[in-house]
Amino acid sequence: MRPFVSLLLLCVFSFASCSHKHEDIVGFARQEKAAINKKLEEYERRETTDRISKDYGAIVGYFDDDQPVRISTQNFGTRDRVFREYYFYKGELLLTEEQLFVYNKPTTYTEEAAKAAGDSVWYDDALTQLQQSYYYFEENTLAKWVGPDGKEVKIDSPIVFGRQTTLLSKALFALTQLQEE
Repeated sequence: MRPFVSLLLLCVFSFASCSHKHEDIVGFARQEKAAINKKLEEYERRETTDRISKDYGAIVGYFDDDQPVRISTQNFGTRDRVFREYYFYKGELLLTEEQLFVYNKPTTYTEEAAKAAGDSVWYDDALTQLQQSYYYFEENTLAKWVGPDGKEVKIDSPIVFGRQTTLLSKALFALTQLQEE
């Protein structure tokens, strides 16, 4: 009976620390982000054009020795534009901030094209919608995701693993391109 009680207590403390841990991750990530941004001029700056994305893009990275501390990416497509800030701690992804600007129509759908198609609506940047998301990582694993509506996406949701994989691979592709410069 005693081993069972010990195991039960261990589980309770583990789960209690996990629920508390997410807030610690957010606080730590915000603290590191502020520290990195404060010292940005002290880091080595590298930049390149995004050669992997199908859309035009730019990548700017900041490095402490050879360790990435922040990578910024910009991608401009015909249906949207995306800005991402990746923050790293000891070589691991810590935080990704994403701004997704979704256009009302593709940028190629001009007033002339719309009128020729008998349409009264065409691309208008004033109708672009901003969707911001925040992704907090622990040991390169997505630990907390705050979606565009400001609500937390449940980590056990089926879309989390796919989003985690996408963000990690995009960060890795950006880092690889900066290191090749």
